[in-house]
Amino acid sequence: MNFDTTKLDATGKVVLDHIYDLETPLHFYNALSELDYSIPAEANPVFEKLISFLQKNKANKEIKLIDLGSSYGVNSALLKSKKSLNDLLERYKVRELKNSTSNELIKKDKSWYQVEKNSITIIGADVSERALDYALKTNLINNKLCGNFEERTLTETETQIIENTDLIISTGCIGYVGYQTIKELLNSLTPKQPIMAHFVLRTISFEKIEQEISKNGYKTYKSKMPFRQRSFASKEEKTSTLERLIEMGLNPENYEAEGSYYAHLYISLPSGIEFTSLPEGIKSYF
Repeated sequence: MNFDTTKLDATGKVVLDHIYDLETPLHFYNALSELDYSIPAEANPVFEKLISFLQKNKANKEIKLIDLGSSYGVNSALLKSKKSLNDLLERYKVRELKNSTSNELIKKDKSWYQVEKNSITIIGADVSERALDYALKTNLINNKLCGNFEERTLTETETQIIENTDLIISTGCIGYVGYQTIKELLNSLTPKQPIMAHFVLRTISFEKIEQEISKNGYKTYKSKMPFRQRSFASKEEKTSTLERLIEMGLNPENYEAEGSYYAHLYISLPSGIEFTSLPEGIKSYF
């Protein structure tokens, strides 16, 4: 791998900061490919079922969602184009793309994704302006929310951007994104409260978020079985993860001990939406 796999961050994960704030996703997808990244593909059917569920209760079928930690728009690409995660991972291995300027690649990608107007409005939320701008220019997201909302509040303009959001999703940012961000979004969305679906690594506790959002009337449900996220980048990352799990009282056997990160799905439902009303394809995970 073309990065230091032994350098770990505060969560015990390999440091990948260098791939998240570039003008194009070339290095991002190449790194994910090396790590056999799979969680967006695992999560996509869940998001699609939740969107269909929400559309049944809306006459115009228009759904707005916020993708936390959206980066270059991976989840958006799976929801708004006909591309699979494997399509994305394979595309950026093509040699001629590596010689393209950022403007050239964005133009090529916009044509390749061929995102058409549909009933899903996606707001990408991330700390990387460059990643969000790429996703905007390729039509993968409809609007952006750029900032660290663990440290600041939403502006009036940002509050207007997210108004009437139906769904908040994430596939790996919880741990970097905490309760302050969730609280800020929910407070800005009051009185309407969206469904939330977060895929959270087993090494990250969701307890604080769950406790705090319950004050807003939310009930949270945790999937019985975890979903595979990606392979460990190094023996250091694996060792760190196994140690954390044991400290948390969790058994890594058959999961992380085999060499990959695993994440549980947490679905949080606001007051007025019962778990029993969710599609069978969702309830089967719980």
